[in-house]
Amino acid sequence: MVDFVGHLGEHVEIKPPPFVDYGTQLSIGERTFTSHNLTTLDAVPISIGNNSVIGAGSVVTGDVPANVVAVGNPARVIKNL
Repeated sequence: MVDFVGHLGEHVEIKPPPFVDYGTQLSIGERTFTSHNLTTLDAVPISIGNNSVIGAGSVVTGDVPANVVAVGNPARVIKNL
């Protein structure tokens, strides 16, 4: 996973399979969980903040702040943690 992600924080859990456009422009913060079938469209830099949860089948097209739950296509914040 580290091979195709620009930055990967500690204690990150990514359920398989993730789908990533480029990867080098993707930054995933510490203590982050992504459920199955995460898709990131990282033609531009994308950051997923610390302590965030990304729901199953979500398509991340922009930054996700820290301490939130984001789901959907495109991924939207539905809850603060």
